[in-house]
Amino acid sequence: MGPPVYPRGMSSEHRTAILDAATDSFSRLGFKKTSIEDIAKRAGIGKGTVYLHFESKEALLGAVIDRNRGAVLVHLEAAVRRAATPEAKLRTFIEVREAQLTRVTRTLSLPETMMLEFIPVAEPFLREDRARELALLESIIVEGKAQGAFAVREPRSVAMGLLAGLHGITGMLLTSVEGARQRAALSEMLELVLRGLKVGAREPST
Repeated sequence: MGPPVYPRGMSSEHRTAILDAATDSFSRLGFKKTSIEDIAKRAGIGKGTVYLHFESKEALLGAVIDRNRGAVLVHLEAAVRRAATPEAKLRTFIEVREAQLTRVTRTLSLPETMMLEFIPVAEPFLREDRARELALLESIIVEGKAQGAFAVREPRSVAMGLLAGLHGITGMLLTSVEGARQRAALSEMLELVLRGLKVGAREPST
């Protein structure tokens, strides 16, 4: 497959300049205070050129997120596959996911105080990722149930509840100035989850 062909007035150079300018503007001003004019000026192009590439500021934020998250999910899925047991896979899922999200946030250079503003705006662009995360988490719990490591009746319901909790903790991690304490809380939550999943599980045969 050859390089993408851009319609008249559009170019890969313009798109890159727009994304770079948007990343910088969002990190300095926040999403609400950043205007398309700000981004165009920083990119050294006209406002109309920005709209040739992106129909709205929300679409531009989605592209910024998409570019910076890169292969986050691919890395997460590969790390989970390498883990030997369902318990190790669940631990890997939670720890690697948090590390990857923190890395993306640092790449974007977003001040922690601005993350609460960005999370709800970015959510519509992350629905496919959420579905893949849910499928991966459910597969771990199903495997654990099949092996007798986890005592659960409805793996999907458990996966949905756990992922919802992780989303909430992610928001705390990304917006808290006490990151070390929040990460300690995440570790404690992981241990509680594992204990809860294993209550009533079959002992491995000898």
